[in-house]
Amino acid sequence: MAMVLDAFVNTFIKTLADLIQDRVVMMAEVDDELQKLKESLETIICLLKDAERKKIQDSAINSWVRKLKDVMYEADDIIDLCKAEDGRLAEEEPPSTSLGQRMIRGAEIDHGQATERAELEPMLRRAIEGKSVFLVLDDVWRADVWVNLLRTPLSSAMAIRRILITTRDRKIANQMGAVHIHNVKLLREDEGWELLCRSASLHRKKDIQDLRDIGIGIVRKCHGLPLAIKTMGGVLITKEISRREWENVLDNDAWTMSKLPEELKGALYLSYEDLPSHLKQCFLYFALFPEDYEFPQEDLVRLWVAEGFIENEGSKLLEDTAKEYYTEFIRRSILQPNPGFESIQISKVHDLLRSLAQFLAEDECTYGNAREIKFPTKQKLRRLSMTEEGNVATIPEVVSRQNCLRTVMLFRSPTTVLNESLVRLRCLRCLSLRGTATRSIPNSIGNLIHLRSLDLCSTSVSRLPETIGQLTNLQVLDLRFCKHLCTLPQGITRLCNLRCLDLFMAPLEHLPAGIMKLKQLNFLSGFVIGERGNVGNRMLSVCDLEELKYLDRLRHLRLDRLERCFSNGTSLLLNKSLLQRLRLSCSSAVQRQYSEEEMNQIQHVFDNLKPPPGLDDLIIVGFFSRKNPSWMQSSSLATCFPCLTCLTLTNFASCLQLPPLGELPHLQYLKIIGANSVLSIGPEFLGDDAATSTVFFPELKSLIIAKMPNWEEWSLHRGGGGGGGEVEEEIAAAPERPLLLLPNLETLILGKCPKLRSLPQGLLDHATKLRSLFIEGANELKAVENLPSLSGLLQTKDCPSLERISNLGAHGTLDIIGCPSLVCVAKVDTLKRLQMRDAAMERLPEWLLGLVHHPNNSLVVVVVCDVRLLERCIRGGEDWHIVQQIPAVSLYADTDRGSRYVHYNKEPVSYNTNFSTES
Repeated sequence: MAMVLDAFVNTFIKTLADLIQDRVVMMAEVDDELQKLKESLETIICLLKDAERKKIQDSAINSWVRKLKDVMYEADDIIDLCKAEDGRLAEEEPPSTSLGQRMIRGAEIDHGQATERAELEPMLRRAIEGKSVFLVLDDVWRADVWVNLLRTPLSSAMAIRRILITTRDRKIANQMGAVHIHNVKLLREDEGWELLCRSASLHRKKDIQDLRDIGIGIVRKCHGLPLAIKTMGGVLITKEISRREWENVLDNDAWTMSKLPEELKGALYLSYEDLPSHLKQCFLYFALFPEDYEFPQEDLVRLWVAEGFIENEGSKLLEDTAKEYYTEFIRRSILQPNPGFESIQISKVHDLLRSLAQFLAEDECTYGNAREIKFPTKQKLRRLSMTEEGNVATIPEVVSRQNCLRTVMLFRSPTTVLNESLVRLRCLRCLSLRGTATRSIPNSIGNLIHLRSLDLCSTSVSRLPETIGQLTNLQVLDLRFCKHLCTLPQGITRLCNLRCLDLFMAPLEHLPAGIMKLKQLNFLSGFVIGERGNVGNRMLSVCDLEELKYLDRLRHLRLDRLERCFSNGTSLLLNKSLLQRLRLSCSSAVQRQYSEEEMNQIQHVFDNLKPPPGLDDLIIVGFFSRKNPSWMQSSSLATCFPCLTCLTLTNFASCLQLPPLGELPHLQYLKIIGANSVLSIGPEFLGDDAATSTVFFPELKSLIIAKMPNWEEWSLHRGGGGGGGEVEEEIAAAPERPLLLLPNLETLILGKCPKLRSLPQGLLDHATKLRSLFIEGANELKAVENLPSLSGLLQTKDCPSLERISNLGAHGTLDIIGCPSLVCVAKVDTLKRLQMRDAAMERLPEWLLGLVHHPNNSLVVVVVCDVRLLERCIRGGEDWHIVQQIPAVSLYADTDRGSRYVHYNKEPVSYNTNFSTES
């Protein structure tokens, strides 16, 4: 990422203002000089934004800007040293082959430590042997990924292969031997205008009519390219809906910047130019990441904060402001959320926008293989991101000598980093060794006094040196998945500016006493309750739960090993008004029998951990008392948790009933797993006001109930028992208060509930927005019927007693896996896709005839079956008369000679198979 001068200087001025009042500065008697520097910068700041823009076209301005940036970086480092000295005084006072690896992993085969082509090829061949393979190679730039790596194992394996590639270079497609090449057409003007309206959130007919001529002009300047049109929509969405604002965009001279690479001109550059300065810095940071990298929101937020890109907005947390930046990038169509996730927590940036960031930041940062990067000798490199394929990664000598690197990241590297390389990087602020084989951190890490972020996630580090306590500027310490790290040094309690300590899945036995001194912490995952004891002749200094009292800024907190805790009768969390996400965890074994004393003790501990009312996300794991925590039994649960949107209850092994969650006003995601002692779910689940309230789970979108081995009955009716009957009829006949039950439920997942006999009538009647229903391992379930609102997917898996599926309404897909007793599928006239997977299936079910006799011309049937059924379905086979009546059908079976298939399409007629009776 390159410095954006006006944004950097603006932040620098604020830092100077604070520093002028600092006692170290006053003691050194340089406050007057700093005041003059501040005033000079305030005078020139208005010129800097224009200079940043003109440097692309004017080499003289570019040279001036580069020199000014060097001066600003050096000044920033000097000020950092002053602040570090102030902190020290205060402390003295009392209190490619990776593609093959990914394909092998995708086939659920462990590639171990194999990295060489000769090792991976036979493993890849075995991974796909006898399977149907549909391989997508997206945005291919070099044909050798196919020619030198994938072609041989894919061609020699007995597999059905379909390979789809996308590339911008037709020569690549020819070199890879493409049988059919499809040239993607540019959008027509009307299609481009429609996309622009959607991207700019232009919905009113009057606005669409009034702005059409200007919008068509913008579409023409985008030359029919969908990405360019979407990014322009991202620009327009931030503007007032008026002809004047849209004309400003159409007439912007950024369209005509001539010194840019051809593919980056016009709309893409304009989308960058339209960003405010603070967002430009964050955008240029995308240059440091691999192509198609999926950004977790949490990681970007931490890095942006550590780099100093986030503007301070008074009492507002920097992380909250950074999340707003992230959301703004999504609104502008610069970041694309991963549709596989419910929220926007994971996203990608298009490779052309990434290329734009790399072009604009090339004088200060670089990304690539360390052996191939051409490092600048005149410009000073500030940020380095490497993909190293050797055993040891080293910082190149030319870069080390400059001694001005601020950021070092390693990607896709099973390597370690030479300690000597790190020692010399005295200006380093962000260091990421994530996923490397690094086993130790040198004592000299303490010399990196500017360091803000240290990412050791998924490394083999087994200990941290005591000198880590010298990193008083450190804000982020990421130790997730450090599976060999069992203790933390006492020095960690001296990290007075630490904002994030992430210890998720690190097997720590305890935290050192003194965590309460980390007053800036707002993210603490992995607060392990330790057991006091002796090490040699000294008492072990262990952090206890009481230290939480002093951490007032916490937004995210995870408490582990709570079974070790002894309650003192005080509430530790209730006053933490900023807390939004909380996980309370016991490391209890599900099968263990607990004594009354143990259950009473854990009950008291949880009773005194009542969360604050502002909580958004709550997870409880391994709670083993018979009763729910007192604050979850409350008749005023809705007022206790007015903001709660996500709730997960896992391994409630001893609780006899579920808490009354139905009246939580904003709960959207509910997951209940492993409530082993629950026999039935009834009105108690709705809430204490079940007899009088008219709406339950008003905003719930997703409900998951799984691993409930003893759950038999489910009723969601007031005053009712389990599963329907007279009580339900009586309620239905009393219409004075209409009941709203799960009115916004979209997804329901029931997994491994072997004794559940039926679905509740109320659920199916009231969940009018239900789109997806997944049922697995319901051994006693006999029928799934009357789902008039189910519009997406119904999947039943391993339900051996299931006999009937009927009345699915306007339904999309029915997926049946391992349900051998199913004898009736009826009233599914609008079914679009039927999938049946059962290796023991020997003939097509009789009920399939009933489906194909209906006038449903769009039904697609996919069957994975035994080879004997495949033989019945070939032309002239015993079931051929059924196959002929299905609009489209594909059947697959595995044999000792590989996968065999039959494909048939009714209109236009086509038939294809690789099966013969001889095979």
